[in-house]
Amino acid sequence: MEMCWRALACLLVLVCQSAVNLPYLAGEELQVSLSGEPSTGLIPRLIDELGSVVYAERLRAESRLLELGADAFDQLQAAELSLDPEVAMRARYILLQIQVEWVRPDDLPEVRKLMMRYGDLPAAERRTRIDRLAAIEKNRGMRALCRIARFDSLPRLARSAALAVMGKGSGPSLNRAESSDVVAKEIGDAQSVPVQWLRTFADQLQRPGKVDRRWLSLIDAELALVGQEAEGTDSAVALQLLGYHLELSLRVANPQAIFQTLQRRIDFVTEILESYGYENFEIATDAIGSDPLLYYKMQSQGGTNQAPLASATIWTIERRQWEVLELLEEKYQSAFRDDRLLLYLAAVALGRQGCEEDAGASAKRAFQIEVSDAQLRNVFAEIVEELGRHDWAEREWKHVIETVPPIEFPSLHARTRYALLRLHDRGEDEAAAQMLTECLESLAAAPEAQGSLLEDSSRRRILKDIEAQRRFYEACVFEAKGDFQSQRKKLEQAVTHSPEDPDILIALYHLKGVDDAFRKVTQMRIQAVCRKIEFAIETNTGIFEEKDAANYFNHWAWLVSNTEGDYRKALVYSHRSLELLPGNASYLDTLGRCYFSVGDLENAIRYQRQAVKKHPHMQVMQRQLAHFEQHLASRQ
Repeated sequence: MEMCWRALACLLVLVCQSAVNLPYLAGEELQVSLSGEPSTGLIPRLIDELGSVVYAERLRAESRLLELGADAFDQLQAAELSLDPEVAMRARYILLQIQVEWVRPDDLPEVRKLMMRYGDLPAAERRTRIDRLAAIEKNRGMRALCRIARFDSLPRLARSAALAVMGKGSGPSLNRAESSDVVAKEIGDAQSVPVQWLRTFADQLQRPGKVDRRWLSLIDAELALVGQEAEGTDSAVALQLLGYHLELSLRVANPQAIFQTLQRRIDFVTEILESYGYENFEIATDAIGSDPLLYYKMQSQGGTNQAPLASATIWTIERRQWEVLELLEEKYQSAFRDDRLLLYLAAVALGRQGCEEDAGASAKRAFQIEVSDAQLRNVFAEIVEELGRHDWAEREWKHVIETVPPIEFPSLHARTRYALLRLHDRGEDEAAAQMLTECLESLAAAPEAQGSLLEDSSRRRILKDIEAQRRFYEACVFEAKGDFQSQRKKLEQAVTHSPEDPDILIALYHLKGVDDAFRKVTQMRIQAVCRKIEFAIETNTGIFEEKDAANYFNHWAWLVSNTEGDYRKALVYSHRSLELLPGNASYLDTLGRCYFSVGDLENAIRYQRQAVKKHPHMQVMQRQLAHFEQHLASRQ
């Protein structure tokens, strides 16, 4: 009997060998078929055979790897980076053919719907599904995102899924132990780059008080791949990874880790800008991402070639990381000593630390550095104004106004900003209107200059806005005098030039001494603008730039919260604008107004104080805060 069983076993081995026609040991092949798990050395040998000089061997290896399917997935992903182009090409082909179980029995209905036939979708739609999974509340899309990070055959999408998981992994309600277990179970023993990120992320969740040292090695490896122009990654991915590490280091209050990451980001962005060349600036900024500083004319004399360092400096200022800023100033001493923009940023930092005298001296040195292009002064003014120093911005605007004729664009730009943010803000509306009148009269007397402006569509819009603002300031003058009939006339002139301006519509809504017919027309104007903005939001979200999207949400929220409509929706839209552009002072000002409109005075005051803290020189924000505080006091 024993001999019969041995004979039968030998016969089975011979049958298996002949069936697959592979030159592997019978014992190893039996191990695969009986256990359902490939042996340790089988898959690597099959992958090596993909590069064989014998066509039949390449074909057999490919066929066998397709049979093994998901069991070979992780090692095939690694093979995509093989130095042997034949192995890399065939590994990529096999990965595209492998059927992955994208939907699991325990998936939630909303997840199941998004993951249905995921592998058959085009790349753009898969990218959308990743975003929608990441948007599911309470991290309920985490399992599916980990699945995508492990099994998506497109490395770029796998990385995006991993980054989405990491981005959701810092919420206050996050169950760290549970999330760590979820990630570990989903990624298994895979070794692809996105899985390595997730494995480190899972370990990081278990030790939230310390930054895992592996992150910097993973970041350096990704930066090297981008530098080699490797498939499957790009500068946007690398910047997201750097951004994650920055925020992680910030949470655990590790200045040295923050500094090391900022250095890498500065060097990386500088290299990209230099590789594209400053003359191809728009292409370079697309590669880097949307950072307002990087739209700056760095190649101009008197500008700056330190935009990446300036961006890092602003990051430290906004988060009050003074120790990190000291490390940056020590590392880049000459830049902080000689660069006009960095001098201004150092001044902002000193001011926020209470060193106002030193701040003023640094800002004065920055102002005294000459620039060849007057419009550059407007750019500097805008940067320091956005950082809350309207007093320094005023000095730049005044210089342009005094040295550049009113018919030239830099003067037009400086006059409109100065009139709005300084004169009108201080209640000097007659002076604001006069300043814009000088512009328009000078242009009327110089047809050639006016004609050149009208040839440019964007600047043609500016001329309409200047006329609208002039009439609006004149209306404010009449309002202060109690002449509401004249105020109405000026506002009606203003709205014809700029029918969507929220402040003009708000003034029309609150105009005194008007009849019901006039109020009805005003209400219809407001509703029409709201519908137009909502249509833009619904049709363009995910397409237009985040800054534009945030402005749409804020525009709607500010208009409605100051007039009439769905105040709760205005509150939602206001929060959405701040999700897109966190910490924006103007948007915080809107959020305060939205909370006031729904009767939540505590939150109205809370957010209004944040806006005032960021822009202490804006009197309109201070007036709104005082208004909220008076209402709260009257309740008590």
